Amino acid sequence: MSSSSSASDYFGDETVAERLIDVLYGVERPGSFYSTGSRETALPTIEIAGVGRLGFPLSEQQAKAIEKVATRAPYGRGADTVVDETVRKVWQVAPGQLTAFRGVGWEKALADIVSTVSHDLGCESVGKISATLYKVLLYDKGGFFTKHRDTEKEDGMFGTLVISLPSKHTGGDLVLEHEGIKVSLNLGTDESAEVKFAAFYADCEHEVLPIESGYRLCLVYNLVRPAGCKSLTVPDESERVAQAAKALQQWSSSAQPQPPKFLLPLDHKYSAAALSWAGLKGRDAALAAVFDAAAAQANCGVGLAIIHVEERWDDQGCERLDSWMHLFGFRTETGPVPGLSRLDLREDEDSILPSDAFDDVKPVKETYHEATGNEGVSLERCYMRAALVIWPAAHTDNLFLGASTQNRLARLGDMATILATPSPAASAASAASADDDAGAVSADKGQAGYAYEYLGEGEGEDKDTDDNEESDNDEYDEYDDEDDEVWGWPSAKRRRKGPEDRLAAFYARRSAGAVAPRVSAAAARAAQEAKATAGAAAAAAARAAAAANPVVTRSKSSSLLALTRGNVTLPRFHAYALALLKGYTYNTPAILHEALRAGDAELATSLMTKEGQGITVSDCGPLVALFGPDKAQPLLMEAIVQPLSRSASPKTSIALWNQLAEPGTLPDAHVEALSEKLMPALQQFRKVEAEPTYYSRYDYSSKGDDPAELAETLARTFELLVRRSLPRSEALLIKAIAANPSLFEPETVVAQAVCGMDPALRAASKVAAQVWGTCAQKLLTLDFIPPPPPSDFRRKVPSRTTYYTSEMWQLAEFLQSPTESTCSFLGNQSNRKNMKELIRQYDLDVKWSEEKVGSRIHFVCRKTNRNYESTVAACKANRKRAKELMKSAPAHATDPTIADLVRRLRAAASAGAEVAGAAGAAGSASSSRPAPAAASAASAAPRAQTKQPPAVIDLTDD
Repeated sequence: MSSSSSASDYFGDETVAERLIDVLYGVERPGSFYSTGSRETALPTIEIAGVGRLGFPLSEQQAKAIEKVATRAPYGRGADTVVDETVRKVWQVAPGQLTAFRGVGWEKALADIVSTVSHDLGCESVGKISATLYKVLLYDKGGFFTKHRDTEKEDGMFGTLVISLPSKHTGGDLVLEHEGIKVSLNLGTDESAEVKFAAFYADCEHEVLPIESGYRLCLVYNLVRPAGCKSLTVPDESERVAQAAKALQQWSSSAQPQPPKFLLPLDHKYSAAALSWAGLKGRDAALAAVFDAAAAQANCGVGLAIIHVEERWDDQGCERLDSWMHLFGFRTETGPVPGLSRLDLREDEDSILPSDAFDDVKPVKETYHEATGNEGVSLERCYMRAALVIWPAAHTDNLFLGASTQNRLARLGDMATILATPSPAASAASAASADDDAGAVSADKGQAGYAYEYLGEGEGEDKDTDDNEESDNDEYDEYDDEDDEVWGWPSAKRRRKGPEDRLAAFYARRSAGAVAPRVSAAAARAAQEAKATAGAAAAAAARAAAAANPVVTRSKSSSLLALTRGNVTLPRFHAYALALLKGYTYNTPAILHEALRAGDAELATSLMTKEGQGITVSDCGPLVALFGPDKAQPLLMEAIVQPLSRSASPKTSIALWNQLAEPGTLPDAHVEALSEKLMPALQQFRKVEAEPTYYSRYDYSSKGDDPAELAETLARTFELLVRRSLPRSEALLIKAIAANPSLFEPETVVAQAVCGMDPALRAASKVAAQVWGTCAQKLLTLDFIPPPPPSDFRRKVPSRTTYYTSEMWQLAEFLQSPTESTCSFLGNQSNRKNMKELIRQYDLDVKWSEEKVGSRIHFVCRKTNRNYESTVAACKANRKRAKELMKSAPAHATDPTIADLVRRLRAAASAGAEVAGAAGAAGSASSSRPAPAAASAASAAPRAQTKQPPAVIDLTDD
């Protein structure tokens, strides 16, 4: 890989990138000023002259015996060593007083502790350090040691290791302090197989707080540097932190920082699951500490991720033909960030510092591809390397531009939700003046994110896997921005069906009640952000108590990514939306939706077309609130009929009318005008259905809207007409229903709509009264009485004009047989495929299965009663509709026509129920009798498929 930095020149002849590279090369080793931890281990055998062998936890009796043979520990005052119990009060036992100090398990535990200390103090790069036992110390009640620094007690000593043995006590915390960082460690333990330890550099100030009760027994070791190492002190990276902070500050403060982010590859290998701040090794931990501290000073964010690079080379591996890059496993200190588990790097190769970071990296995978079409043999190589990610806090939103479609839009939706939700003060003021604002527009308060998951459900859409960190190696998300045909906004040019069409359909279904508002995505994001904020505070407290780093003051990168009311402004929303539009034009309808919710009039105006395309049901309230009824009316007039031509969805148009007809949204005159636009269009709307043919693999007939969903939407329309008292709209709707029975099916859609109304509103509805009779008359033309069950195995056969293939001839002969219930056909895969299509296309009473017998596959067909059962179910449904319709009948005390229809419906339903009941009783009685002879004679033997007509293909060929 090759690249050159494009960062602006801020330091004379030296760029930001070059300054940061200097810092990268200048960081030598990691390390803190202290180390602490605990171990479960076999304890050493310790015997003290005059005391004997110690038991653990240490008993009070043995502690008092130790005091009798111990001496008061002195401390150094200048060149002198003195005893002063106002400065230090502790008993000491010299190593020479130990008659035994051994234990194989202990030696291993001590070596493990020293190894941990060496890593934490940053000593691994200088060689192996050693620990020499200095003294055994016993603190009794009131024992302490004031603030001091240790002196060098032997050649090569650079620090102290304290191991606290099991001994019950309270108080006595060890307090360490270095360059303004203060840490308090509790080393108490009374577990018989546990020790706690603390190690620190000798030049660190420390003190032991007074023991409040009990005794504390500890081993004190001198830490000694390896031979040849001149000195060891606490790593000091403050100069490099300042240098990096200055470079990052000037880079991030520019209007458009270039590159948009920096990627600093790490030295060690990490998997996506193991990548974390706490798990960084060696020099990587030092780099993270330096740049995290620098980023905090420069108002930048810092994260960790793995760079995934794919390159395509010629077959000789000499010329690179193409390359792709993305990040996966992105996380901040508090863990993975929702929506950023994967980020594409389209033009960010200049972000990698240094630019040759991948030159010596071996590919994790190499794949050769054979020549195909116009392309010759090629070689693909895949590289991976963990890296630090640094970005300007002011441009945090731009990170999401590399995320998947739904997560890019979800970020915008979260901003819009915050901007659209009143602040607590505004909510209180609104509640106080609710009576005065009864006619105010009710804006859409839908949770952000519910529609964006829907964007990924279509074929070809990228799907994010934020909640599954194991899927970080999913296929690269493709963005064909230059090649894709897009809408020429603000014109009304059509493009092929894409995300915007599915999004509009989703909004329409949701508004009609078919889809419940999806709150899970936004709720999950809110919960995760709250958890991240709480986690950051907990992590900070833990570091202060046990794992502080001398140069690390965490930048809380998660807080830069989280959205709160305080950090979301309309200009920030506007800038991010424009960035989305620049690279992802096909998301325009979704961005328009969020612009309306957020109240961004300038952006909404630029996105809307004069034809009203892109306006969804959820946009109505925000649109009217933002522009006012008069200015919004022309757009709404066009938008309300767009679904009829664009998505063939009358339900969407009716749902849009319902939303606008809600009391308080638009004045009556505006609603009546919308009715005059919509109702004639509904009257003329016709569903176009294509006749299925044998050669069709798919059913091309337009199913249109679901009748139940359309009925529910229509019921709401009937109710709104009553509540708003709109006589012109009522007349137009009645006319549209009467003129278009193929759309407004009286026996299903309209009848269900009338029955689904609120009873009080239905009683006052002129439309319901007008259409009820039509529904009843149409329902009376349908079957209420179920047909008798089939007497043998003959089943319905399609017209002979459709016998185009040998498979159809064989199926027809089988269906016409009165004795055969099962038949096995032998044929190849093409034969079986054709038979499956015939059964599906003509809805035959056949259930098929493929069964392997020996080396041959049998296509087994078994006759069913599906069409008969469907007819019985339809009769039952008609009887149920009749009962519901009778309950919903208008008052007919003075209307003989309605009374007569009710009587006829009751009679038809009763007759059908009587016949169905009798058939059910007969079926129960016959279930215990033997099967008819026709059934027992059915044969399942394979059928020879060589009968007439003679032109039939031999289906037994493999």
